Amino acid sequence: MSKQEPIKIEAIVKFNQGEAFVLNRNPAFLYEKRGKFLFASDGPFFNVYEYGWMGMTGAFAGREFYIPMIDGGYVKATGQYWDAGSSVIAEEFGIKLAHVTFQTKEELKKCYVFTGTNIDLEWVKIERMKYKGCVYPYSDYEKIVKFDDMRSQGWKREYKLKRSKKNLIIEVKKKHSLLIVLTKALKESYK
Repeated sequence: MSKQEPIKIEAIVKFNQGEAFVLNRNPAFLYEKRGKFLFASDGPFFNVYEYGWMGMTGAFAGREFYIPMIDGGYVKATGQYWDAGSSVIAEEFGIKLAHVTFQTKEELKKCYVFTGTNIDLEWVKIERMKYKGCVYPYSDYEKIVKFDDMRSQGWKREYKLKRSKKNLIIEVKKKHSLLIVLTKALKESYK
């Protein structure tokens, strides 16, 4: 279980036939081994991997990645762990789970792609009722996210240009003063 700030919905985006949540932070999953399953939770978010070989390439197309464990270690996954077992985790924790699509605004700025995991359905109902903002159309929210970044970069660029202009004026005044002094000195040397 994470000791970070509670996860909150910052925005909701229309996603296919459902909704995607833009969160203040992503769930931080640390897994615990129970039989052939690796369980993890962070607040209302749950994830589980099931051990087993299926198919020719294995899970996640055989992609190699490391699964962080609650004890501080890692499990190397090379196709043997599958994103499966949500019914087992629901029974284990005595909750009703639903699939949720989510991402943080910061991650969406980098790459406008949402991800998914399992979530406590009761939390979704409560937090969805609390949310008073609008439900953004998918492509419109992307423009909002990118515009915020572009606007902030524009302000930074404008500030930098103003500062550079100010510094340039200061340097020109210094050079001009030096030119006056040198010109006077040159005139004095000809006398």
